[in-house]
Order: sequence, then C-alpha cells, then structure tokens
Amino acid sequence: MAKRKPRKIRPREKNIPKGYDSKWEYELHAGILHNWSHHTNKVPYVVEHTYEPDFERDKILIEAKGRFWDHAEYSKYLWI
Repeated sequence: MAKRKPRKIRPREKNIPKGYDSKWEYELHAGILHNWSHHTNKVPYVVEHTYEPDFERDKILIEAKGRFWDHAEYSKYLWI
C-alpha cells in the first residue's frame, strides 16, 4: 500500500486587523460591505448522516471494524 502524503499546513496570514479572520474579510467590510454587520451572530447547523451498524441487539450496536482508514471514518464512531 502507498504511504499517505503528509498534510499540508495552511499558511497563516500576517498583520490581520483585530476582529477579522483575514485581510480579505477586512477589505470587504471596509469597502463594499461597510454597511453590513460583521461577526454579530452565530448560526447553528447540523450535518445529518445515517449509520448502519453491522450487528444490533436491544440497544447495543456492534461494528466489525478491522481498521480506521482516516480521521473522518474514525470520528463517525465518536458521533454515534
């Protein structure tokens, strides 16, 4: 099996104005979006998925898993 490539680290922007996530966000707010509210609300959301366990009895679920291939697969079982 081929070895996975290492994850590329996202480059960090420097000199971002306080309260903004990026220079681009700041430029938009200082320019064409100057009349818009900035970071005033939080919008909750849920990503709905389904899960089909390999075995089930009463309220016990069993997954016959030999290996977790990636973080997404591993984290699915934490949510369940």
